[in-house]
Amino acid sequence: MPQQLNHNDSVLRRVLARWAARFTPDEHIQGRLVENTILEILRRFPEADDDCTIDVQLLATMRQVLLREFGVHPAAANEGSSEESCSD
Repeated sequence: MPQQLNHNDSVLRRVLARWAARFTPDEHIQGRLVENTILEILRRFPEADDDCTIDVQLLATMRQVLLREFGVHPAAANEGSSEESCSD
């Protein structure tokens, strides 16, 4: 059985948990969003440049993780939007 994460031990996890709560009321999905967002950021970290605003990058990554979790194609979700990634 997975161990319950204590978000009080990590500022990053606390911030991401607050953001995740805005996407879904389901605590299990919130926890997955937090952890998958952190994993995605760690995987893509070398691609980010020094001019990135980290909070914008984290929120954009969480949004991408959420869309992937629910099977929404990012291109369809971004139509008409002007979001840009820092690594582009």
